Amino acid sequence: MISLNLAVSDAQFRLLRNALQRLPGAAEKALVRAVNRAVEGARTDAIRAVCKEYVIKPADVRKTIHIVRAKPDNPEAQVISTGRPIPLIKFRILPKNPPARGTSVKNRKTVIAGVKFNTATAAPHSFIARMKNGHVGVYSRPPGVGRNPIEQRYGPSVPQMIGSQTVLEYIETQAHERLDKELGHQVKYLLGGGK
Repeated sequence: MISLNLAVSDAQFRLLRNALQRLPGAAEKALVRAVNRAVEGARTDAIRAVCKEYVIKPADVRKTIHIVRAKPDNPEAQVISTGRPIPLIKFRILPKNPPARGTSVKNRKTVIAGVKFNTATAAPHSFIARMKNGHVGVYSRPPGVGRNPIEQRYGPSVPQMIGSQTVLEYIETQAHERLDKELGHQVKYLLGGGK
């Protein structure tokens, strides 16, 4: 699990309160609205950043993320991602399908795997297999144990992808920029007669 917290600093809140001092309760309202809009944008940025670096579908990232919105009594919002490691077959794998029955080990293609873009490499001792339940995956045998057991190979989880340095820095930078803009929009909106 990874959690990104988004909140207004004390200095930002003082500026907000000074700008909206003629309107009772407006500063708190503007703060909550701005934080909630910024956290929704942070979710979108997280999906975009992960899909730019890792070979994964946006829908697979989105379903691991949920938002805890800010409220008047708790003006902090969170983007939370939970999830398990993803089967390697969901990333860039060649070949995608298991070999035809009866294909000798010598004639099977080497499995090439890439979790990030432009990083595909050979996965030694790995093979593609279809299990009895129909699931196709990338498997390997631990060295020196014979034919069984086999183990499915996995890539990183979405929280691990979000937690990578480049992705996390991008999300945090974008979130703080968006929060500043949203605070400005809310001040203009409320001073202009909005409710």
